[in-house]
Amino acid sequence: MIVLSLLTSILYSYCNAFTKPLCKNCIYYKPSWFDGYNFGECKKFSKRDNKTDILIYNYTHLCRDNENECGKNGTYFQRKLTFTNLHP
Repeated sequence: MIVLSLLTSILYSYCNAFTKPLCKNCIYYKPSWFDGYNFGECKKFSKRDNKTDILIYNYTHLCRDNENECGKNGTYFQRKLTFTNLHP
């Protein structure tokens, strides 16, 4: 039983090493007011409008397409701490 548990945890960590992180699990992710992953916004790459002094956020899919921002691999990804992340 212990061996099976150990093999499962090794396989789980091995698979997670090769998956790209999802923006919705990042601390910089700001969900949109309607349901849609592509329309979520990234708070990491915000810009301030000089005239109105309002922060403007890029959509997450645009940040992931741009290698100078987060890129395909999620360079600036930082996982949100949730209750499920705290327990193995």
